[in-house]
Amino acid sequence: MGVPILRKLLTVCLWAILAMPVIGQDQADQDAEFEAKFVLDLLDKVTWPDKGQGSDTETAVITVVGPSALTPKLREMAAGRKAGQRRIEIREAAVTDDFTGSAILFIATSSLRDLARILKKVDGTTILTVSGAEEFARYGVMINFYKEEGDANVKYEINRLVVKFAGLKIDEGLVKKARII
Repeated sequence: MGVPILRKLLTVCLWAILAMPVIGQDQADQDAEFEAKFVLDLLDKVTWPDKGQGSDTETAVITVVGPSALTPKLREMAAGRKAGQRRIEIREAAVTDDFTGSAILFIATSSLRDLARILKKVDGTTILTVSGAEEFARYGVMINFYKEEGDANVKYEINRLVVKFAGLKIDEGLVKKARII
């Protein structure tokens, strides 16, 4: 009687172990979906100055710097969607590229050296910077995704000073839900 129960228990444990990567992947997919939707929504929730990258063209460009699981999700969600009257274009770029024409720059690197190079390039522009690397809002990224220990939900923080210096205005509803840096 003890052996069949032990077999069942071992079978359940084996299935649980095999399912762990899938559960982790589901969470990563959910995170990427949340982040992609959030980034796309920024096109309608941020006000750029009159001649800023976010408002003076027929195309709203979101540039992803570095390899990211967010890129295909952004492309999928942006297909056929518009930001106001503008069509949405998703571009990929390297740290060494020029980001001119971008409304939003998603920084998909965790390297502080790369971050410094990127922020130097966008300094003095109206490009909205977004990242998901730990502490990047403290280093000058305007909006940064993060997770608190023990909480599966992605949250965001806003560096209001950097946003203000760029001349951007973020919807107050977003600001109220953010951690302010």
